[in-house]
Amino acid sequence: MGFDHSIDNSSSGYKGGGYNFSITGNAFKGSSEPGIVYVMQDTNGNTLPDDEWYELKGSEYGKEETVQDYAVTYYRPTYSGADVQWKDNQGVKGKIDYLKQYHDQPSYYPAWIGTDSYTLYGPCLKSRTYDQSGNGPTGSMANTTGATPTISATTVFRRTTMPQQAP
Repeated sequence: MGFDHSIDNSSSGYKGGGYNFSITGNAFKGSSEPGIVYVMQDTNGNTLPDDEWYELKGSEYGKEETVQDYAVTYYRPTYSGADVQWKDNQGVKGKIDYLKQYHDQPSYYPAWIGTDSYTLYGPCLKSRTYDQSGNGPTGSMANTTGATPTISATTVFRRTTMPQQAP
């Protein structure tokens, strides 16, 4: 998302509430999805996302279970309808199940990626959901903490490099 203006980082924030902008997600009772938000100002004026990025300190920032130097590699399936295999730099392997009943595209591997694998780098948040049904990832999921993570835009920004796809 982009704005045609800067957002003032003031302590009074929106209507005096201390927030300068708000990001809403897909949280509902029994499920929350914490995220990591990066912001950038187009200081060179070229309208491209190539300036310095800053991570907003959200509810999960600085927690011991947040992995800062995380990397995960995804592999292109060899046939239509196959799961997407992945492995990370923590020694964990897994797959993204192909669920035709929900999405009927040939693959969940991004169509715009021309290589047979790609790697993403950046922080990794602890999962806040678990399989309540015992039926695996398609079963009912519930939030283990009961709390909806929040992101405050008035918190001091931390300079960081934007997570990137490997060349």
